[in-house]
Amino acid sequence: MRIIYTIAITVIIAVLLAGCAGGEKTLPQKPKTNIKVAVLEPNGFANYTQIIGIVEPLYDVPVIAEESGTLTSIRIDKGEYVRKGQTIAVLTSEVLTAQLHQAHAAYASDSLNYAQQAQLQEVRGISEVQLQQLAYKRNMSLANFNLIKARHNKLRIKATVAGIFDDRSYDLGTLVPPGAMFGHIV
Repeated sequence: MRIIYTIAITVIIAVLLAGCAGGEKTLPQKPKTNIKVAVLEPNGFANYTQIIGIVEPLYDVPVIAEESGTLTSIRIDKGEYVRKGQTIAVLTSEVLTAQLHQAHAAYASDSLNYAQQAQLQEVRGISEVQLQQLAYKRNMSLANFNLIKARHNKLRIKATVAGIFDDRSYDLGTLVPPGAMFGHIV
């Protein structure tokens, strides 16, 4: 009986081994890809494409000279980026500068006159009405000075928006009239 068990076990082992001998099933292998690492460097274009058409800016803001003057300095050239409030060009006006000095001197004179008369009013040298008139005259001189100063500050042509300064209508040394279009910002 022992021989029968040995034969039976041998047959079972042979059957099991024969069932596994059909070959191993493996998953299909993906082809290997070589990877190369390189540092990117700026390079020129190899190909250019020419397209015919019209390019329009998103916005086109005119730059206007608010005062008249001679163009003496250009701070921003065509094609440069400009920030809002940045000075693009500077004009000079001898007449406006003289008016500014005159208004400043008038305000200084009226302020001094008012201060001296205020001391006299304390000892009843002048009436309150006269002192009030001097105060009004001083305030009018201050308002005139501030007006001329504001006009004088307009001799600096500034950007009203940020963008690219596109076009300039005047060259150095030319007289720019008030309200003239100095250029464009796109």
